[in-house]
Amino acid sequence: MAKRKERIILQADTTKIQGYEQAGTLEGWRDEVSRLCVGNHRLILGISTSFAAPLLHHLDQQGFGINYFGASSIGKTTVLRVGKSVIGDHASIMTWLSTATALESVAAQYNDGMLPLDEMGEADPKIIGATAYMLANGQGKMRNTRNIILRPTLKWRLVFQSTGEITLAGSLAQVNQKVKAGQAVRLADLPADAGAGLGIFDRLPEGFNNGAEFADYLKDATKQQHGHTFVEYLTQLTKDLPTHIQTVRDFRAEWLQQYLPKDADSQVRRVAGSFATICAGGELATDFGLTGWPEGAAGESAAVCFNAWVQQRGGVGNQEQADILSHVQNHFQEHGAAKYAYINIRPQDDKTMYRMGYKDDAGDFFVLPNRFEAELCRAGGFDKKQVIKVLQEHGYLLPGGDGRPTISKRVYSLDLEDSLNAEKKKTTRVYHIDSSVVGGD
Repeated sequence: MAKRKERIILQADTTKIQGYEQAGTLEGWRDEVSRLCVGNHRLILGISTSFAAPLLHHLDQQGFGINYFGASSIGKTTVLRVGKSVIGDHASIMTWLSTATALESVAAQYNDGMLPLDEMGEADPKIIGATAYMLANGQGKMRNTRNIILRPTLKWRLVFQSTGEITLAGSLAQVNQKVKAGQAVRLADLPADAGAGLGIFDRLPEGFNNGAEFADYLKDATKQQHGHTFVEYLTQLTKDLPTHIQTVRDFRAEWLQQYLPKDADSQVRRVAGSFATICAGGELATDFGLTGWPEGAAGESAAVCFNAWVQQRGGVGNQEQADILSHVQNHFQEHGAAKYAYINIRPQDDKTMYRMGYKDDAGDFFVLPNRFEAELCRAGGFDKKQVIKVLQEHGYLLPGGDGRPTISKRVYSLDLEDSLNAEKKKTTRVYHIDSSVVGGD
Protein backbone atom coordinates (compact mmCIF):
# COMPACT_ATOMS: atom_id res chain seq x y z
CA MET A 1 0.00 0.00 0.00
CA ALA A 2 1.44 3.32 -1.10
CA LYS A 3 2.14 5.88 1.57
CA ARG A 4 -0.31 8.78 1.47
CA LYS A 5 1.26 12.14 0.72
CA GLU A 6 1.11 14.78 3.43
CA ARG A 7 -1.36 17.56 2.70
CA ILE A 8 0.07 21.08 3.16
CA ILE A 9 -2.16 24.15 3.36
CA LEU A 10 -0.75 27.65 3.02
CA GLN A 11 -2.79 30.24 4.90
CA ALA A 12 -1.68 33.49 3.31
CA ASP A 13 -2.69 37.10 3.59
CA THR A 14 -5.26 37.43 0.80
CA THR A 15 -5.90 41.14 1.24
CA LYS A 16 -6.49 42.66 -2.16
CA ILE A 17 -5.29 46.21 -2.65
CA GLN A 18 -7.98 48.30 -4.32
CA GLY A 19 -8.41 51.93 -5.20
CA TYR A 20 -5.63 52.47 -7.76
CA GLU A 21 -7.44 51.47 -10.95
CA GLN A 22 -6.77 53.14 -14.32
CA ALA A 23 -8.99 53.99 -17.25
CA GLY A 24 -8.90 56.46 -20.12
CA THR A 25 -5.84 58.68 -20.52
CA LEU A 26 -3.99 61.39 -18.64
CA GLU A 27 -5.02 63.96 -21.24
CA GLY A 28 -8.63 62.76 -21.13
CA TRP A 29 -8.80 63.26 -17.35
CA ARG A 30 -7.25 66.72 -17.58
CA ASP A 31 -9.57 67.92 -20.34
CA GLU A 32 -12.81 66.13 -19.44
CA VAL A 33 -12.65 66.28 -15.65
CA SER A 34 -10.08 68.58 -14.08
CA ARG A 35 -10.31 71.54 -16.44
CA LEU A 36 -14.09 71.71 -16.04
CA CYS A 37 -13.71 72.15 -12.27
CA VAL A 38 -12.09 75.58 -12.61
CA GLY A 39 -14.04 78.14 -10.60
CA ASN A 40 -15.51 75.52 -8.26
CA HIS A 41 -13.47 75.81 -5.10
CA ARG A 42 -14.57 72.64 -3.34
CA LEU A 43 -13.97 70.53 -6.43
CA ILE A 44 -10.48 71.95 -6.86
CA LEU A 45 -9.83 71.39 -3.15
CA GLY A 46 -10.97 67.77 -3.48
CA ILE A 47 -8.58 67.15 -6.37
CA SER A 48 -5.69 69.05 -4.77
CA THR A 49 -6.04 66.93 -1.65
CA SER A 50 -5.08 63.85 -3.64
CA PHE A 51 -1.92 65.60 -4.81
CA ALA A 52 -1.16 66.75 -1.25
CA ALA A 53 -1.23 63.29 0.34
CA PRO A 54 2.19 62.03 -0.91
CA LEU A 55 3.82 65.21 0.40
CA LEU A 56 3.05 64.60 4.09
CA HIS A 57 6.00 62.28 4.70
CA HIS A 58 8.49 64.72 3.18
CA LEU A 59 7.02 67.64 5.13
CA ASP A 60 6.98 65.57 8.33
CA GLN A 61 3.32 66.52 8.63
CA GLN A 62 0.67 64.43 10.37
CA GLY A 63 -2.36 63.22 8.44
CA PHE A 64 -5.65 65.10 8.49
CA GLY A 65 -9.16 65.01 7.09
CA ILE A 66 -11.74 67.31 5.50
CA ASN A 67 -15.42 66.65 6.16
CA TYR A 68 -17.85 68.22 3.67
CA PHE A 69 -21.14 68.54 5.55
CA GLY A 70 -24.53 69.78 4.45
CA ALA A 71 -28.00 68.83 3.30
CA SER A 72 -28.64 65.79 1.17
CA SER A 73 -28.38 65.98 -2.63
CA ILE A 74 -26.22 69.10 -2.90
CA GLY A 75 -23.29 67.27 -4.55
CA LYS A 76 -21.07 66.29 -1.63
CA THR A 77 -20.15 62.91 -3.10
CA THR A 78 -19.09 64.64 -6.31
CA VAL A 79 -16.10 66.08 -4.43
CA LEU A 80 -15.02 62.56 -3.46
CA ARG A 81 -15.45 61.34 -7.02
CA VAL A 82 -13.29 64.00 -8.63
CA GLY A 83 -10.68 63.67 -5.87
CA LYS A 84 -10.64 59.90 -6.18
CA SER A 85 -10.34 60.10 -9.98
CA VAL A 86 -6.77 61.33 -9.55
CA ILE A 87 -5.88 57.97 -8.02
CA GLY A 88 -8.44 55.46 -9.28
CA ASP A 89 -12.06 54.52 -9.84
CA HIS A 90 -14.72 56.12 -7.65
CA ALA A 91 -16.43 52.72 -7.52
CA SER A 92 -13.90 51.87 -4.80
CA ILE A 93 -14.92 54.80 -2.57
CA MET A 94 -15.44 53.51 0.96
CA THR A 95 -18.18 54.54 3.39
CA TRP A 96 -17.99 55.19 7.11
CA LEU A 97 -20.13 52.07 7.61
CA SER A 98 -17.28 49.92 8.86
CA THR A 99 -15.55 48.86 12.04
CA ALA A 100 -12.48 50.70 13.23
CA THR A 101 -10.47 47.49 12.74
CA ALA A 102 -11.52 47.21 9.10
CA LEU A 103 -10.66 50.87 8.48
CA GLU A 104 -7.15 50.22 9.80
CA SER A 105 -6.52 47.81 6.93
CA VAL A 106 -8.06 50.20 4.42
CA ALA A 107 -5.98 53.11 5.73
CA ALA A 108 -2.79 51.07 5.41
CA GLN A 109 -3.63 50.45 1.74
CA TYR A 110 -4.01 54.20 1.19
CA ASN A 111 -0.67 55.09 2.79
CA ASP A 112 0.69 58.25 1.10
CA GLY A 113 -2.66 58.60 -0.62
CA MET A 114 -6.11 60.14 -0.25
CA LEU A 115 -8.76 57.99 1.43
CA PRO A 116 -12.37 58.95 0.53
CA LEU A 117 -15.09 58.08 3.06
CA ASP A 118 -18.71 58.74 2.16
CA GLU A 119 -21.70 59.23 4.49
CA MET A 120 -20.48 59.90 8.01
CA GLY A 121 -24.05 59.40 9.16
CA GLU A 122 -23.67 55.65 8.62
CA ALA A 123 -20.89 55.40 11.21
CA ASP A 124 -21.44 54.46 14.84
CA PRO A 125 -21.37 57.83 16.66
CA LYS A 126 -19.82 56.12 19.69
CA ILE A 127 -16.57 55.39 17.85
CA ILE A 128 -16.42 58.06 15.16
CA GLY A 129 -14.35 60.46 17.25
CA ALA A 130 -11.76 57.80 18.05
CA THR A 131 -11.75 56.71 14.39
CA ALA A 132 -10.98 60.27 13.22
CA TYR A 133 -8.10 60.36 15.70
CA MET A 134 -6.81 57.01 14.44
CA LEU A 135 -6.92 57.92 10.74
CA ALA A 136 -5.11 61.23 11.28
CA ASN A 137 -2.56 59.86 13.74
CA GLY A 138 -1.63 57.08 11.32
CA GLN A 139 -1.47 54.06 13.60
CA GLY A 140 -3.78 51.17 14.30
CA LYS A 141 -4.55 49.53 17.60
CA MET A 142 -1.90 47.33 19.25
CA ARG A 143 -2.99 43.68 19.49
CA ASN A 144 -1.61 40.30 20.49
CA THR A 145 -1.69 37.10 18.50
CA ARG A 146 -3.35 34.01 19.97
CA ASN A 147 0.10 33.09 21.26
CA ILE A 148 0.22 36.37 23.23
CA ILE A 149 2.83 37.82 20.91
CA LEU A 150 2.47 41.43 19.83
CA ARG A 151 1.21 41.72 16.26
CA PRO A 152 2.91 44.19 13.91
CA THR A 153 0.97 47.45 14.19
CA LEU A 154 -0.40 48.90 10.97
CA LYS A 155 0.92 52.38 10.21
CA TRP A 156 0.17 54.92 7.51
CA ARG A 157 0.21 58.60 6.64
CA LEU A 158 -2.68 59.89 4.57
CA VAL A 159 -5.31 62.54 3.96
CA PHE A 160 -8.95 61.51 4.14
CA GLN A 161 -11.98 63.26 2.72
CA SER A 162 -15.41 62.68 4.18
CA THR A 163 -19.01 63.62 3.52
CA GLY A 164 -22.01 63.79 5.82
CA GLU A 165 -25.16 65.71 6.57
CA ILE A 166 -23.85 66.83 9.98
CA THR A 167 -20.54 67.85 11.47
CA LEU A 168 -18.29 65.71 13.61
CA ALA A 169 -19.60 67.61 16.65
CA GLY A 170 -23.17 66.90 15.58
CA SER A 171 -22.44 63.21 15.22
CA LEU A 172 -20.84 62.98 18.66
CA ALA A 173 -23.73 64.91 20.21
CA GLN A 174 -26.06 62.05 19.28
CA VAL A 175 -24.38 59.95 21.97
CA ASN A 176 -23.83 62.84 24.41
CA GLN A 177 -20.17 63.21 23.55
CA LYS A 178 -18.39 66.50 23.07
CA VAL A 179 -15.93 67.08 20.25
CA LYS A 180 -12.39 67.55 21.52
CA ALA A 181 -10.10 70.24 20.16
CA GLY A 182 -7.72 67.53 18.96
CA GLN A 183 -10.47 65.94 16.91
CA ALA A 184 -11.61 69.25 15.46
CA VAL A 185 -8.14 70.08 14.10
CA ARG A 186 -7.62 66.59 12.69
CA LEU A 187 -10.94 66.53 10.88
CA ALA A 188 -11.96 69.99 9.67
CA ASP A 189 -15.71 70.41 9.12
CA LEU A 190 -16.22 72.36 5.89
CA PRO A 191 -19.70 73.57 4.82
CA ALA A 192 -20.43 71.83 1.54
CA ASP A 193 -22.80 74.50 0.23
CA ALA A 194 -20.81 77.08 -1.72
CA GLY A 195 -23.54 79.67 -1.21
CA ALA A 196 -24.20 80.29 -4.90
CA GLY A 197 -27.55 78.51 -5.06
CA LEU A 198 -25.92 75.55 -6.82
CA GLY A 199 -25.16 73.30 -3.87
CA ILE A 200 -21.49 72.42 -3.75
CA PHE A 201 -20.78 74.25 -7.01
CA ASP A 202 -19.79 77.91 -7.34
CA ARG A 203 -20.48 78.02 -11.06
CA LEU A 204 -21.51 75.81 -13.96
CA PRO A 205 -19.33 75.29 -17.03
CA GLU A 206 -20.77 76.40 -20.34
CA GLY A 207 -23.41 73.98 -21.61
CA PHE A 208 -24.79 72.87 -18.25
CA ASN A 209 -28.19 74.05 -17.05
CA ASN A 210 -28.12 73.02 -13.39
CA GLY A 211 -25.99 71.42 -10.69
CA ALA A 212 -27.56 67.99 -11.01
CA GLU A 213 -26.65 67.88 -14.71
CA PHE A 214 -23.04 68.83 -13.99
CA ALA A 215 -22.79 66.30 -11.15
CA ASP A 216 -24.09 63.53 -13.41
CA TYR A 217 -21.56 64.48 -16.06
CA LEU A 218 -18.67 64.33 -13.58
CA LYS A 219 -19.89 60.98 -12.31
CA ASP A 220 -19.71 59.52 -15.82
CA ALA A 221 -16.50 61.32 -16.79
CA THR A 222 -14.58 60.17 -13.71
CA LYS A 223 -15.74 56.64 -14.40
CA GLN A 224 -14.15 56.83 -17.85
CA GLN A 225 -11.05 58.83 -16.91
CA HIS A 226 -9.10 58.01 -13.76
CA GLY A 227 -5.85 56.76 -12.27
CA HIS A 228 -3.24 57.86 -14.82
CA THR A 229 -2.69 61.31 -13.30
CA PHE A 230 -1.41 60.02 -9.96
CA VAL A 231 1.21 57.83 -11.64
CA GLU A 232 2.49 60.75 -13.72
CA TYR A 233 2.44 63.06 -10.68
CA LEU A 234 4.59 60.67 -8.64
CA THR A 235 6.89 60.10 -11.59
CA GLN A 236 7.60 63.80 -12.01
CA LEU A 237 7.77 64.39 -8.25
CA THR A 238 10.46 61.76 -7.74
CA LYS A 239 12.62 62.83 -10.69
CA ASP A 240 14.00 65.67 -8.59
CA LEU A 241 12.44 65.19 -5.17
CA PRO A 242 14.57 67.70 -3.18
CA THR A 243 13.83 70.53 -5.62
CA HIS A 244 10.11 69.79 -5.79
CA ILE A 245 9.76 69.52 -2.00
CA GLN A 246 11.44 72.89 -1.64
CA THR A 247 8.91 74.26 -4.13
CA VAL A 248 6.17 72.79 -1.99
CA ARG A 249 7.61 74.46 1.11
CA ASP A 250 7.67 77.77 -0.74
CA PHE A 251 4.04 77.36 -1.84
CA ARG A 252 3.02 76.63 1.77
CA ALA A 253 4.92 79.58 3.19
CA GLU A 254 3.49 82.01 0.64
CA TRP A 255 -0.07 80.77 1.22
CA LEU A 256 0.22 81.00 5.02
CA GLN A 257 1.74 84.46 4.76
CA GLN A 258 -1.19 85.63 2.69
CA TYR A 259 -4.16 83.89 4.29
CA LEU A 260 -3.37 82.99 7.92
CA PRO A 261 -4.65 85.69 10.33
CA LYS A 262 -1.90 87.07 12.53
CA ASP A 263 -3.92 86.57 15.72
CA ALA A 264 -4.91 82.98 14.93
CA ASP A 265 -4.82 80.44 17.77
CA SER A 266 -2.49 77.43 17.51
CA GLN A 267 -5.47 75.21 16.65
CA VAL A 268 -6.36 77.42 13.70
CA ARG A 269 -2.72 77.52 12.63
CA ARG A 270 -2.63 73.74 12.50
CA VAL A 271 -5.70 73.54 10.26
CA ALA A 272 -4.27 76.35 8.13
CA GLY A 273 -1.17 74.20 7.68
CA SER A 274 -3.37 71.44 6.30
CA PHE A 275 -5.00 73.77 3.77
CA ALA A 276 -1.57 75.15 2.85
CA THR A 277 -0.36 71.64 2.01
CA ILE A 278 -3.48 71.06 -0.10
CA CYS A 279 -2.70 74.30 -1.93
CA ALA A 280 0.89 73.20 -2.50
CA GLY A 281 -0.17 69.83 -3.90
CA GLY A 282 -2.57 71.41 -6.37
CA GLU A 283 -0.13 74.11 -7.46
CA LEU A 284 2.68 71.59 -7.95
CA ALA A 285 0.44 69.39 -10.10
CA THR A 286 -0.50 72.47 -12.10
CA ASP A 287 3.19 73.27 -12.60
CA PHE A 288 3.62 69.72 -13.88
CA GLY A 289 0.94 70.42 -16.50
CA LEU A 290 -1.48 67.85 -15.09
CA THR A 291 -4.56 69.84 -14.08
CA GLY A 292 -5.30 72.36 -16.81
CA TRP A 293 -5.88 75.00 -14.12
CA PRO A 294 -4.50 78.55 -14.21
CA GLU A 295 -1.68 79.32 -11.81
CA GLY A 296 -3.01 80.15 -8.33
CA ALA A 297 -6.33 78.31 -8.72
CA ALA A 298 -5.46 75.72 -6.08
CA GLY A 299 -4.28 78.38 -3.65
CA GLU A 300 -7.39 80.49 -4.13
CA SER A 301 -9.67 77.48 -3.61
CA ALA A 302 -7.82 76.46 -0.45
CA ALA A 303 -8.22 80.02 0.86
CA VAL A 304 -11.96 80.15 0.13
CA CYS A 305 -12.51 76.82 1.85
CA PHE A 306 -10.28 77.70 4.81
CA ASN A 307 -12.23 80.92 5.36
CA ALA A 308 -15.49 78.96 5.21
CA TRP A 309 -14.11 76.63 7.90
CA VAL A 310 -13.10 79.59 10.09
CA GLN A 311 -16.54 81.17 9.71
CA GLN A 312 -18.45 78.03 10.69
CA ARG A 313 -16.01 77.49 13.57
CA GLY A 314 -16.79 80.94 14.92
CA GLY A 315 -13.44 82.70 14.58
CA VAL A 316 -9.72 82.18 14.94
CA GLY A 317 -9.53 82.07 18.75
CA ASN A 318 -8.98 79.09 21.03
CA GLN A 319 -11.96 76.77 20.61
CA GLU A 320 -11.77 75.25 24.09
CA GLN A 321 -11.83 78.72 25.67
CA ALA A 322 -14.79 79.71 23.52
CA ASP A 323 -16.66 76.52 24.48
CA ILE A 324 -15.99 77.06 28.20
CA LEU A 325 -17.14 80.67 28.09
CA SER A 326 -20.25 79.76 26.13
CA HIS A 327 -21.11 76.96 28.57
CA VAL A 328 -20.64 79.15 31.66
CA GLN A 329 -22.46 82.15 30.21
CA ASN A 330 -25.38 80.00 29.08
CA HIS A 331 -25.58 78.49 32.56
CA PHE A 332 -25.98 81.82 34.33
CA GLN A 333 -28.30 83.23 31.70
CA GLU A 334 -30.55 80.19 32.05
CA HIS A 335 -30.29 79.42 35.77
CA GLY A 336 -29.12 82.64 37.39
CA ALA A 337 -32.61 83.53 38.59
CA ALA A 338 -33.81 80.05 39.57
CA LYS A 339 -30.84 78.33 41.19
CA TYR A 340 -29.16 81.17 43.09
CA ALA A 341 -30.73 82.50 46.29
CA TYR A 342 -30.25 86.08 47.40
CA ILE A 343 -27.51 85.96 49.98
CA ASN A 344 -29.45 87.84 52.69
CA ILE A 345 -32.74 85.92 52.45
CA ARG A 346 -33.29 83.55 55.34
CA PRO A 347 -33.58 79.87 54.32
CA GLN A 348 -37.19 79.56 55.50
CA ASP A 349 -38.13 82.45 53.23
CA ASP A 350 -36.21 81.14 50.23
CA LYS A 351 -38.05 79.35 47.39
CA THR A 352 -34.95 78.13 45.52
CA MET A 353 -35.46 74.41 44.74
CA TYR A 354 -32.01 73.36 43.56
CA ARG A 355 -29.56 75.79 45.04
CA MET A 356 -26.20 76.13 43.35
CA GLY A 357 -25.13 79.12 45.34
CA TYR A 358 -26.03 82.71 46.08
CA LYS A 359 -26.28 86.10 44.44
CA ASP A 360 -26.13 89.62 45.83
CA ASP A 361 -27.82 92.91 45.00
CA ALA A 362 -25.00 93.81 42.57
CA GLY A 363 -25.78 90.72 40.49
CA ASP A 364 -22.61 88.79 41.38
CA PHE A 365 -22.88 85.04 41.88
CA PHE A 366 -21.27 82.89 44.58
CA VAL A 367 -21.12 79.26 43.45
CA LEU A 368 -20.75 76.40 45.90
CA PRO A 369 -17.60 74.34 45.12
CA ASN A 370 -19.34 71.02 44.52
CA ARG A 371 -21.90 72.67 42.24
CA PHE A 372 -19.16 74.54 40.38
CA GLU A 373 -17.33 71.33 39.61
CA ALA A 374 -20.45 69.36 38.67
CA GLU A 375 -22.38 71.94 36.64
CA LEU A 376 -19.79 74.34 35.24
CA CYS A 377 -17.02 71.81 34.65
CA ARG A 378 -18.00 68.14 34.35
CA ALA A 379 -21.39 68.79 32.75
CA GLY A 380 -19.63 70.54 29.88
CA GLY A 381 -16.84 67.99 29.65
CA PHE A 382 -14.21 70.46 30.89
CA ASP A 383 -11.32 70.17 33.30
CA LYS A 384 -11.86 72.27 36.44
CA LYS A 385 -8.39 73.83 36.32
CA GLN A 386 -8.93 74.89 32.72
CA VAL A 387 -12.33 76.42 33.54
CA ILE A 388 -10.85 78.38 36.44
CA LYS A 389 -7.99 79.62 34.28
CA VAL A 390 -10.26 80.77 31.44
CA LEU A 391 -12.73 82.53 33.75
CA GLN A 392 -9.93 84.33 35.56
CA GLU A 393 -8.29 85.42 32.32
CA HIS A 394 -11.58 86.93 31.13
CA GLY A 395 -12.32 88.64 34.45
CA TYR A 396 -15.40 86.56 35.28
CA LEU A 397 -13.91 84.67 38.25
CA LEU A 398 -12.76 86.99 41.04
CA PRO A 399 -10.30 85.17 43.33
CA GLY A 400 -9.61 86.02 46.94
CA GLY A 401 -6.56 87.81 48.27
CA ASP A 402 -4.99 84.53 49.45
CA GLY A 403 -4.31 83.40 45.87
CA ARG A 404 -6.96 80.68 45.93
CA PRO A 405 -9.70 80.68 43.26
CA THR A 406 -12.40 80.63 45.96
CA ILE A 407 -13.22 83.25 48.57
CA SER A 408 -14.64 83.03 52.10
CA LYS A 409 -18.25 84.19 52.37
CA ARG A 410 -20.69 84.26 55.28
CA VAL A 411 -23.98 82.70 54.19
CA TYR A 412 -26.99 81.10 55.80
CA SER A 413 -26.46 77.40 56.42
CA LEU A 414 -28.07 74.93 54.06
CA ASP A 415 -28.34 72.39 56.85
CA LEU A 416 -32.01 71.87 57.68
CA GLU A 417 -31.52 71.92 61.46
CA ASP A 418 -29.26 74.96 61.34
CA SER A 419 -31.74 76.79 59.14
CA LEU A 420 -34.28 76.72 61.96
CA ASN A 421 -32.14 79.41 63.54
CA ALA A 422 -33.09 82.31 61.30
CA GLU A 423 -30.05 84.35 62.20
CA LYS A 424 -27.36 81.68 61.97
CA LYS A 425 -24.76 82.16 59.27
CA LYS A 426 -21.47 80.37 58.67
CA THR A 427 -18.35 80.97 56.63
CA THR A 428 -17.92 78.83 53.53
CA ARG A 429 -15.74 78.82 50.43
CA VAL A 430 -17.44 79.86 47.19
CA TYR A 431 -16.45 80.84 43.65
CA HIS A 432 -17.14 84.55 43.12
CA ILE A 433 -18.46 85.12 39.58
CA ASP A 434 -18.78 88.69 38.34
CA SER A 435 -22.21 89.85 37.16
CA SER A 436 -20.79 90.66 33.69
CA VAL A 437 -20.88 86.93 32.88
CA VAL A 438 -24.60 87.21 32.14
CA GLY A 439 -24.09 89.62 29.26
CA GLY A 440 -20.50 88.72 28.39
CA ASP A 441 -19.21 88.21 24.84
